Amino acid sequence: MAKIAMLDNQASIPATLHDLLAARMDQMADAKYTAQLAATLGAEFDLDLLRKISLCDSATLAHNLSVLRDAGLVLKISKTAHQFKHALIQEAAYQSQTKPARQAAHLRIAQAMQSDFPDIAAARPELLAQHWSAAGENAAVHRILDQGRPACRAESANLESD
Repeated sequence: MAKIAMLDNQASIPATLHDLLAARMDQMADAKYTAQLAATLGAEFDLDLLRKISLCDSATLAHNLSVLRDAGLVLKISKTAHQFKHALIQEAAYQSQTKPARQAAHLRIAQAMQSDFPDIAAARPELLAQHWSAAGENAAVHRILDQGRPACRAESANLESD
């Protein structure tokens, strides 16, 4: 009988660090959604962009971020930026989403970057393209690439003339 109890205890121990982090993420209740959205933004995320794409109201989002900070999963690095304490935590939060939820989050991010954060979209077109691509919007990626080609040609011509 003692041997069976020991096997049951071993079965409840996560096999990998990823499983352990995923289990910890599951314990975050409502804050898990915020962690998933933040993870979709990246290891470091802008609070204003997170607010824009979140389906939570501002008070709930602030509470969820506080829960994540108190749990040691997220660090506040400035007034407007947070980051995951470790890349593995960010990856566990990102992977804990279903594929449709991930795609929907990437779509909201790309749309928000384009409409509400044009400076970020202009400065980091590769990031915008990454979100469009992860959302399954390949036509948008091609438009970004086409917009960048003239700039690349002009830069290349300037380098050749030097």
